[in-house]
Amino acid sequence: MAKPHSHSAPHFAAAAVAATTLTAAAAAAAAAAAYLVLVRLLRYRRLNAILSRFGARDVDSLSPDEIRDVCRAGSEYEFPFMGGIALQMALLRTYAIPKISTLLASTGQLCGAASSSASAKRLADTSVALIEALQQPDDSPAGNLAVARVNWLHEHYKKHIDRDGMVYTLSVFVTEPTRYIERYEWRARSRLERECYARYWHRFGLKMGIVDPPRTYDEFVAAQTEIEGRLMRFHPDNARVATASVETLLQRVAPAMRPFARANGNDDADSAVAALLPPPPSARFVARLKAFLAVRQWFVRHCMLPRLWPRKVLHRSEALDSNGGGGARLFLSTGVTATYERPTVWNRWGPAAWLARLAGMPLPGDPGQYGDGCSVEDLGPVAFEGKGHEAVRARAEELARGEFRTNVWV
Repeated sequence: MAKPHSHSAPHFAAAAVAATTLTAAAAAAAAAAAYLVLVRLLRYRRLNAILSRFGARDVDSLSPDEIRDVCRAGSEYEFPFMGGIALQMALLRTYAIPKISTLLASTGQLCGAASSSASAKRLADTSVALIEALQQPDDSPAGNLAVARVNWLHEHYKKHIDRDGMVYTLSVFVTEPTRYIERYEWRARSRLERECYARYWHRFGLKMGIVDPPRTYDEFVAAQTEIEGRLMRFHPDNARVATASVETLLQRVAPAMRPFARANGNDDADSAVAALLPPPPSARFVARLKAFLAVRQWFVRHCMLPRLWPRKVLHRSEALDSNGGGGARLFLSTGVTATYERPTVWNRWGPAAWLARLAGMPLPGDPGQYGDGCSVEDLGPVAFEGKGHEAVRARAEELARGEFRTNVWV
């Protein structure tokens, strides 16, 4: 009887390993393909649901709360990353209007002694007011309290603010996020979404007492273009205010990443915003940034499942109270500043907190960071804390009843 070859067993083992490897590779490839198909099936599900619900209707037939639902789907689910950045860049763009920048410089809130903490608080106050107004129903006491507080604060500077400044700010809140999302997010806003955002800020403008604010997206674009043509020009305060604001935005960005953030602001050669910022990085650096954003855009569109839960950055410590929400404490979790962030163990001792310590940046709960949160009725500069509560509540009740003043900004 012939003896088996001594090397047949190793050959068999090698063949078994190869077969197992091929099977595992095929299974992995099939799983990856199935995942990508699942992403493709689900990625546009929320947009399709919005279009199915509202697409056949005229935008002007939608109720304020239906418009709000469309806007919240975009800000909390679809584009929370670039949408938040774009609003910050929109505020930065307003500083190219001397009427706006000179007023902000004169208040000392953004430039001058102790401007760093004041600038961070102003950014946090703006975030709280705008997010609270968007999160709450149109006729809710809490949402209208936020708008009423914004009105009360602005009316203290009525001699220095005119309709142009108010309309321009509304306009960039509509157009800049749309532009940034179209360029850098995984998809552009649909026409319905653009128009819903326009109608939302139109109604916000009415609540602020702006006479005849733009209503459609094209009207906001036209208003922005016309006002920039008349009023956007060089003034020393433009760069002063913008630089202070940029440094506030970069407080909690690692020093090595700050050139990337500055490059994003300078990536707009045709706008006056670029002239406000420090000298732009090299063309190679900007090209790398654009490449990174393009890769992120592709990866989110094709490889990431849609959000199952909203990205919320404003949180309540308790339910609304009978006074219209004034007793609730609000906390932020934007990651931009420590102001109004909860001083949790993670926020004070987690990895990001250690980086902040090493960079000498403030932490949640540090003096001046309002670790106990905020009340909408106290938003604004420190000098206004504890003031105007009754007037703000009365104005909020007017807004909830649909009584909009029409002679504030004419």
